[in-house]
Amino acid sequence: MSNIKGNTKKDMIHKHNSIIKSFGLSKLNINSLKLLNFLYFHIQKFSEKNNDILLNKSINIPIKQTTIRETLNITDSNYGSIIRDILKNLKDTNIELYDFEENGKIYKWGYKSLIYDIYEEIAEDNKTVLYRIETSVTLFNLIKNHNKKNFTKLKLNYTKKFRSNRTFILYEYLKSIENLYLKKEHTIKWFNDFFGKNIKYLSKVKELLEPSIKVINENTDIKVSLSLDKKRKIFVFNIEENIDVLTKEKILKEKEKERKKKERISKLKEKEEKTEEDIIDKILNKYNE
Repeated sequence: MSNIKGNTKKDMIHKHNSIIKSFGLSKLNINSLKLLNFLYFHIQKFSEKNNDILLNKSINIPIKQTTIRETLNITDSNYGSIIRDILKNLKDTNIELYDFEENGKIYKWGYKSLIYDIYEEIAEDNKTVLYRIETSVTLFNLIKNHNKKNFTKLKLNYTKKFRSNRTFILYEYLKSIENLYLKKEHTIKWFNDFFGKNIKYLSKVKELLEPSIKVINENTDIKVSLSLDKKRKIFVFNIEENIDVLTKEKILKEKEKERKKKERISKLKEKEEKTEEDIIDKILNKYNE
């Protein structure tokens, strides 16, 4: 696999729901989550271009230190140490996966790491720091099997704006259920398992989730509100039916295009009418002479 470059605003991944809905993602910091999506995107591209590659492969991804800095917008002078910590967090974290395939066997449940190992080296130019990231068989299988319906389309230009891992994993979770539910009920136990917390009261759930919901509503392609049912001791995500932000932009562009077209037609008509008036005036002037 050739050295990979930074992503663009148009980048999209088809992320397996087994990862999105996994318990354990909260142990990954925000930069590890962003880097995982970045790697996911490039493995996905590699898989699509090399469709003949079978399952149960570990993929080795070479990535420049500068690419990681740019992707994660790391400006601190101690970036080398920061990047190593991010990679270590990604490698050392096992997440709880459901319904995944490995070595020809389908597992209903298991704890898995998505990264096997990471090697730091100097490139052939003796200047560039390069990381070789060896992804797990499990991760490659999940990416290659994204066409089996159990996945969610995610635009990376939304997730890369987030500053907290809670906002990140909440957004991806909401995207995974938006076409299935307008209302999704959850217990405090689910909240604690999913976000790695140990709280007892619904009021605390609201306190912790509302800042993330505000960021999601203001910056992404989904709208959601939170309500509490204290009698049943549950909370509810209320998801609005909405048009994707990029679709809205396209509609607005089409409307503007139509407006300009009408304006041009109107000006042409005015010009034609004026030309006709001028011709009549000339004829009348000539006649009157």
